[in-house]
Amino acid sequence: MDIDEKVLGIDGAKGGWVVATCKKGEVFVQFFEKIEDVWQLYESKAKLILIDIPIGLPHSQKRYRSCDEEVRKFLGYPRSSSIFSPPCREVFKAKSYTKALAINKEVLGKGLSKQVWNIVPKIKEVDEFIIKNPEAIELIKESHPEVAFKGLKGEAAKFSKRDEEGYKERIEFLRKLFKNFNCEIVENKIEGLKRDDIVDALILLMTGILAIKGEKVGSEICSFPTNFKEKDLLGLPMEIFFVKFSRLNEFSIE
Repeated sequence: MDIDEKVLGIDGAKGGWVVATCKKGEVFVQFFEKIEDVWQLYESKAKLILIDIPIGLPHSQKRYRSCDEEVRKFLGYPRSSSIFSPPCREVFKAKSYTKALAINKEVLGKGLSKQVWNIVPKIKEVDEFIIKNPEAIELIKESHPEVAFKGLKGEAAKFSKRDEEGYKERIEFLRKLFKNFNCEIVENKIEGLKRDDIVDALILLMTGILAIKGEKVGSEICSFPTNFKEKDLLGLPMEIFFVKFSRLNEFSIE
């Protein structure tokens, strides 16, 4: 299948979203302020969109997501620390961290990290977008770069993506998979954009490409939770999408 602009990998960044896609065998990265803008540009082209943001959310009747628990076990320490517990939707109305913390404790019986509070606007943006555009859920799947990396390579990343060693580990892996990888990553080319955001989007892009290409290239589409499906109160899937890849040394995107 021709994959030109049919697969997107999306990661959140300061002020918007990093979007990676592929055309004529080469990778390119764009920056969008709103998910709505990404959808308007790619809705008619895309076959699969992987995004690093929680979609289905925990609620009073299901206070945790099984996918998060399974993913932590899958990654093991220390990469498991990159998996945070999403908030309940009621937190969206909070105007302060203190209020959000109280709401989450009341609904889910547990606190809320500052890290999660900082990305609540992005979780809310995607949640409201999907509710407004229910057809999008057929194309947009929640994924996670650390899970995707282990699925593709067969082992978790050894170093944090924010360290120089972690950046090199991931970028060298991407260069193996993208034969014409000419995307030089420079931080702050767009104000606030970090290279680890770009790398995360690229890992999700490669995962999506291999999912589209399927078994003929040695890809197995997987998701957590493993043995059952789980949905939230609005019917949105609480699952994390990834691919297991068995032909790492035999395949590259041209």
